[in-house]
Amino acid sequence: MPPPAAGGDIGMRRVAHLSGIASHAPDIDQAVLKVQPATLCLMPGLAGAGQMSEQPISSLLQRQAIDHHLGIEMPVSADYIPAMEVAPPKTRLFLDADLDSGLSLFPTSEQQHYLTTVMRLDAGAAVAVFNGRDGEWLAHIEKTGRRSCNLTLERPLRPQQASPDLWLMFAPVKKARLDFITEKASEMGCRCIWPVRTGHTQVSRVNTDRMLANAIEAAEQTARLDIADIRDFIPLTEALTALEDDRKLIFCDEAAAGQSTDNAIDVLKAAGPMPRAAILIGPEGGFSGDERAMLAYRQNC
Repeated sequence: MPPPAAGGDIGMRRVAHLSGIASHAPDIDQAVLKVQPATLCLMPGLAGAGQMSEQPISSLLQRQAIDHHLGIEMPVSADYIPAMEVAPPKTRLFLDADLDSGLSLFPTSEQQHYLTTVMRLDAGAAVAVFNGRDGEWLAHIEKTGRRSCNLTLERPLRPQQASPDLWLMFAPVKKARLDFITEKASEMGCRCIWPVRTGHTQVSRVNTDRMLANAIEAAEQTARLDIADIRDFIPLTEALTALEDDRKLIFCDEAAAGQSTDNAIDVLKAAGPMPRAAILIGPEGGFSGDERAMLAYRQNC
């Protein structure tokens, strides 16, 4: 590694520092920081931006950085510091295609516009890609025109992980609020988002394609690796019939507000662990009397 620029400028670099345990060669110019199982700290230093690596300590300023910066503590068990990426790509993209090393992917025209014009990514820029099945992969942009591109897959970043088996069943509201509900439910990890028609629901139609687009965008903006299942807008009675018997239904009844026996925290605590659950939220006008009676007699509710 070349020595720092004149004046001891170490720039936007990082060094791995061990709190109190480091071994150095006799010649300080060739000293290499070694890590024993202990606490690792990251701070301005030697390796490239966004990385950690084993590197020589070649200036007094770098030694002072090691000795005096507190850094960010994290547990480590390696006996040396291997080169490794710290942060994944900031841009994430969902593509419904198989993922494997070396494959070329072809984003839609809207996705290409997003990558090249909105995010202003150039050739070689890193993008994290996921499809809801094969985990998250590192890809690089290959420009095919001024505003067009392909993606070349390099290697996996994270294995596939499923979101908690929690469903949201709700009576839809006006469009802007429906977008918000879909976005936040997806960000918080709901596996299924299901609009249902109740007796007091004011909305007659639901654009499930728009809901799916909102769910995909929300997943791309978070660390989520799957896409929420968007169900068709159907009557509440039909949805309850289709619900599995072993799925706990959490009925959010605003008419029970203020009743000590229906305190949400106490009820959920008494119910114990819920491997599979669905939350049911009513419309702006609340549930009807018939709906409350039906839910009151439902098993596992």
